[in-house]
Amino acid sequence: MGTWGYKNFENDTAQDFLEDLTDTSNMKLIRKVFNEAIPSSVIKWYNRGIGIFRKKISFKNNELKKAAYAVEKIMTNSELKALWKESDEFSMWQKNNEQLVNRLLSQI
Repeated sequence: MGTWGYKNFENDTAQDFLEDLTDTSNMKLIRKVFNEAIPSSVIKWYNRGIGIFRKKISFKNNELKKAAYAVEKIMTNSELKALWKESDEFSMWQKNNEQLVNRLLSQI
């Protein structure tokens, strides 16, 4: 995986997924993205009301809780954490993910 930053979508895999997201009308894929991570570029795209987002979507509290839990799980026990722990930007990676959890939970 090509990575250029510690933020959630600063890698090749995430960027490929975002490209798929903007080309789909499948709500299952959309909900998966919002439940897993919410980068500012997706929020801006969502707020513009493009494609299927001509109407705003409300996410259920349990979906937001699941998303926060998934991020917390990655932060505590994952191969991704182990890889970041070896880098000089580990603390920034942790802080970024903590902020993501807080943003998700603040919507409840």
